[in-house]
Amino acid sequence: LMFDDSFHLSRTYFAALQTLRRASNMVDDTIRNWSDLRRRWNSLVCPSGMFSDDDLADAAHNWDTATAIIEARAQRVQATISRKSEEIKSLRDGLFNATSLREAGKSIALNRAIYVFTVVTVLYTPIGFLAVRLPAESHTAPCHKLSTKTRPAGLLGIALLLQLCRRWK
Repeated sequence: LMFDDSFHLSRTYFAALQTLRRASNMVDDTIRNWSDLRRRWNSLVCPSGMFSDDDLADAAHNWDTATAIIEARAQRVQATISRKSEEIKSLRDGLFNATSLREAGKSIALNRAIYVFTVVTVLYTPIGFLAVRLPAESHTAPCHKLSTKTRPAGLLGIALLLQLCRRWK
């Protein structure tokens, strides 16, 4: 539930947010259309002289009442849409944070593996170098020359290894 490898939850949250955004736009459009309808009524019917002043006053009162009811209900719907949008955004952010945390855990495991690989490489490279140099020198040089050249190289490799170990601590 927490992790979203296939992005199914992310798509669902995105679709829900888009639906809520469109619903909010529809509510705004409804209020705007209602205002346009009233303006058209006032511009077409009022100047025509078809209705008496009392009828026009009653119609204006009815328009005001209907407008107040529509705006009140629209505000409630907008508040509900806003609340639901915030809930979905917090769920989406929680999903993102959980996924980021899992990725960080994987990254730490990978870093540890790289660290172990580096340590093994540093430990065995001088030994491998000495193992390669030792047989090459033993075939070409006499025994007393072998011991004088191999000791400093071995000590240098060990000293280098100790320095690297101290720096990593």
